[in-house]
Amino acid sequence: TLPKGFFCAAGTRWQETASPAATRLTGSIFAARDVALVVSDQFYKREKISDGILIQSYAKSSDDAERSIRYAEKALRYYSAEYGRYPYPVYTVASLDLPFDGAEFSSFSMVSSALNTNDSKMELAIAHETAHQWFGMLVGSDPILNAWQDEAPCEYAALQYVKHFYGMNAYEQLVFVRADAPMRETVRPEITVGSPVSLFTSYEEYGVVVYGRGLSMMLSLENNINIKDFFKQYLSDFAWKTASREDFIQMLSQTAGWDVYPMILDYLDTAI
Repeated sequence: TLPKGFFCAAGTRWQETASPAATRLTGSIFAARDVALVVSDQFYKREKISDGILIQSYAKSSDDAERSIRYAEKALRYYSAEYGRYPYPVYTVASLDLPFDGAEFSSFSMVSSALNTNDSKMELAIAHETAHQWFGMLVGSDPILNAWQDEAPCEYAALQYVKHFYGMNAYEQLVFVRADAPMRETVRPEITVGSPVSLFTSYEEYGVVVYGRGLSMMLSLENNINIKDFFKQYLSDFAWKTASREDFIQMLSQTAGWDVYPMILDYLDTAI
């Protein structure tokens, strides 16, 4: 129940019951792994139905809300074609103050409002968070012990999105910044891509290793196996289930036709 003039962003289609002083919102999210709400009296809301999916956008300006909904629809269409239909009837994006680029929940993504001044960064963040609807929400994993298992595929998916829409030059520039540069950075020797979240001392360190070196691992795998076939099988076999690290590696080996474990071990558990 909200005071008049407030909005609540969430991954659901709200049913509203209004009274003179407040509004009561009721909604459901089926097969939800994670749920969040963002409440504000400063939001502009935009919504659109695309391919039968209700897309909702909340931001502090109407222009930002329009751009968010455009990028969300674009990402949903691309990933649905690549990995299978989006698994929920609603997708919501909210722009708010965050100390990092974004966060993901079932049928709901948060994106930092600091990115609103840079179109390309805003679009890339929405592309990454939207990919989590497949890697993290449709197929779950352990986000504390194996954060790489969702973040590395989402980084890879976002870069494929960039290649598809903006070409090889834009793609290669991002590979340099988001994969090659992190491989050259010096990090503590006890930290690897496969480390649990508790071992990281800062978000910057976590980003370099789990996102950057995790992406490098996916790009290395791409040179040796058909990653697209792997993702389709992985998402099909583990839909609405939780996949372990061993499940991920076993399916990679199955797709490749050879044991990828020694190769992936270099990234997951070996200090670089």
